[in-house]
Amino acid sequence: MSSSIPTSRGLDAPKSKGRRTYRHLSLGEEENDDDPLVQRDEDQGGNEPRLPRHDDDDEEEDGHCITMDDAIERLGVGPFQYRVLVCSGLCFAADGMQIVLLSFLTLVLQKEWSLSDEATAALTSTLFAGAMLGTLVLGPLADTRGRRPVFLLAAAVISGFGFLLAVVNHYVAVAVAIFGVGIGIGGLTVPFDILAEFLPAEHRGTHLLLIEYFWTVGCLYVVGVAYVTLHYLGTWRGFVALSALPSLAALIAGYLYVPESARWLHSQGKTDEALEILKLAAGENGCDVHFLYPDQIVLQPEEDEVESTCTDLFLPKWRGITLRLWGAWMGFAFGYYGAIMATTRVFSTSSDSSDSTEDFDYGAIFISSFAEVVGTTLVILVIDRWGRIPLQVVSYSVAGIALALLCMLAGGSSSFSSARLPLVSLGFTTRVFEMVRSISVRRSLVYSIIANAVDYF
Repeated sequence: MSSSIPTSRGLDAPKSKGRRTYRHLSLGEEENDDDPLVQRDEDQGGNEPRLPRHDDDDEEEDGHCITMDDAIERLGVGPFQYRVLVCSGLCFAADGMQIVLLSFLTLVLQKEWSLSDEATAALTSTLFAGAMLGTLVLGPLADTRGRRPVFLLAAAVISGFGFLLAVVNHYVAVAVAIFGVGIGIGGLTVPFDILAEFLPAEHRGTHLLLIEYFWTVGCLYVVGVAYVTLHYLGTWRGFVALSALPSLAALIAGYLYVPESARWLHSQGKTDEALEILKLAAGENGCDVHFLYPDQIVLQPEEDEVESTCTDLFLPKWRGITLRLWGAWMGFAFGYYGAIMATTRVFSTSSDSSDSTEDFDYGAIFISSFAEVVGTTLVILVIDRWGRIPLQVVSYSVAGIALALLCMLAGGSSSFSSARLPLVSLGFTTRVFEMVRSISVRRSLVYSIIANAVDYF
């Protein structure tokens, strides 16, 4: 098919693919350059003969059929994607906030309610149990029911159970509320998917790294809120309620500004709806919609693909890499979240006196949390130069050594004030390289999966 679609910003008119059929010359048949039924594909060096469209391709004869990848490339990057970035980033911030929130809340409740160490640790485990269930339920639900509904559901669950946590008065009720928050967290990969699916390939890597800043801002927000509510106001309920606000903001912003993923609609055969969303996005980006997507343009339907299941990961071809990646992910999660919990405990300044309130060295915790901004920036600057694997090796090593020294120094020091500077330095170093390895691992795994899924569409 020859297309004369006008182009913009140097974008060449894409070639249609996927609906043509090809034939090879029969054995003994000589190539005939004048044969009108055989055309050479110059992009493949003129060696692949192809048959022009069949007569039933009337839709391509009358209009221009483009792939979803081509349609996204025409969209470019502009205010529409930045708006989706902010809405998705609010969800991402809510995810990063929860473990920091629990690192404060569990210590406060342990002292206020005289909880044992086991009961205190169980509250944190409850969050991850909920996240596991949420991932298993909300992830597949996003594939069958759509990205946007699960985006809103996850934000609603986190904010709803977050506000519930602020008013409960019993240990079991606290555990149930934390478990509910964890379920919502399990669905927070979906906003990440929506952002990725609206980005052209060449911009996807950069913008999926920029969203990491929302994670770090969320962590800093929790520390600031803790300082005001726990230190000055002496109320953990206000601390929890204010920490639920970003999830509520994500819910409202997502409802107002985030449409359904055009790629998901396309995968469900709703090509007209997908194209309408792309036209809307192009208009918000300040593009000439009729120039980029003329009225006669249509999206090429998705080809049927063989369905895969989780059990395929354990086929001989994939079993080894699956187990190694799971091990890397488990190591990152254990180290990163453990570092956050350890840092807050190290800088807990309350004594074992009769005082029922817990206090913290908020300055030291804020500095260690700000280290994640440094870590995120460091990843952006060096990951493409060093590579993901070498960066992971360095970050795992440095973070592990720094965290071990932090815990040993905190446990062996008789005077907190005299050891504060080295403790803060070690806490800062730990969080920098924990963040570096967190992003490098997730970029190696999650982004690769999303990129492959986008190519799948």
